[in-house]
Parts: sequence; structure tokens; C-alpha cells
Amino acid sequence: MAWARLIRFVDTKGVTSFGEPCIEHAEDLLKFLASKTLYALKLDGSDPFALSAPGEKVQVQSILEVLKPTDVPIIKCIGLNYMKHSRYQWPSREMDANVPTVAEGGRKPPPFPSLFIKSSPCLAKFDEDVTIPKIAQGKNLDYEGELVSITLQPMTSVLMSNRLL
Repeated sequence: MAWARLIRFVDTKGVTSFGEPCIEHAEDLLKFLASKTLYALKLDGSDPFALSAPGEKVQVQSILEVLKPTDVPIIKCIGLNYMKHSRYQWPSREMDANVPTVAEGGRKPPPFPSLFIKSSPCLAKFDEDVTIPKIAQGKNLDYEGELVSITLQPMTSVLMSNRLL
């Protein structure tokens, strides 16, 4: 089943489902949700990786996380893979313009991006606050966000014109 945008939601009858939101632009999602005018085409199934054709159009009451920690045994990550972002993340650090560096630590970049894993409990729900342990608050806090992309098939060399936004 192909879908452009997938949400897991609770409808106005209290039923939790997956669905395709009835929106034209991604920025409409929260606007329509706040005004209680968000609808979705309900998808059949409880596994986000095995959903079937859209069914009825239902009104969305609230949005939930698409993936729960129980859906994801492990999260595979790639680090230090975006050098331009890395160089400009810390503009206050002095860097030699002739030597590429990685902002995180001011070191030379590795020959290949690093691979690492995260455990499934690190998934945050939609619009969830992230608790910062007291020891990490203040000047010791460093943070980053991770973008998760779910693909149903392997992807290589995707043309910009074929990407989903």
C-alpha cells in the first residue's frame, strides 16, 4: 500500500487507526488538527509496515506516534554525514578554512560516516516533551535532533524530482 503521509491517530469515536491525512501540504496537518477539521482516509491493519487500501474518511481527534518502541527492535543511524551543517553548527569556533573539520569536537572528519544504533525506547511520541536529566541541564547540555525516514523498500540514488515531501 503506497501512501504519501502516514499518521496514527484517534478518531472522534475513540478508535485508534493508521491513515492518510486529507491534506495537500504538510504544514496543514497541525493547523487542521487545531481547528478540529483534520480528516484521514483510514488504512486497514495494525502494523505500519503492512497496511491495506484506504477505507472510510474519518475525523481525527488526536495524533499519536506512528512507531511505538515495540514496533522497532533497533534504530540504525549514520553520524557525521552532513559536513556543511557540521561546519556551520558552531559559528563561534575558529576553524581553518582549508582543513575540513567536524563541529562536534573540532576534529578531522572520518573517511566514512560513522554508524551507530539507538535503542527503541529513545523514540519520542508526536509532540512529546523530552525530559532532560538534571545532570545534563545548564551549560552541560548538548542536543541534536534526529530525522527518521521510514521506507518500505530499499532506496538508492533517489532523484530530487522523485522524493516525497
